[in-house]
Amino acid sequence: MTITQIENNIINLIKNFTKEYFVFDFLLAYGESKATTTRLQKGELNQLKIKGELTQRKKLFFKEATTNLHSTIDTLKTEIVTQKQKTRFIIVTNYETLLAYDTQENISSNV
Repeated sequence: MTITQIENNIINLIKNFTKEYFVFDFLLAYGESKATTTRLQKGELNQLKIKGELTQRKKLFFKEATTNLHSTIDTLKTEIVTQKQKTRFIIVTNYETLLAYDTQENISSNV
């Protein structure tokens, strides 16, 4: 998938934004398969049963946050990096701001 395709996908995601499907549309925008996102949506691959949180083994930890996003992601970085399951990306959002952290590259991003 090219950067242009990802850009176009993100633009479409913003145009058709819904909180309920955001994380799944986000994964699709970055090239995750429809089958995988459907299974995550149904809860088959999501190892968490907490509303507003989603985990995809060794790939993603996603959390909706209503309070301080920076302290939330800092706490998650500490918790997740020390776990045996090495999640690659941590994403925290209040749907106005999105914070992301790449645990392998030690890179943070704020959108």
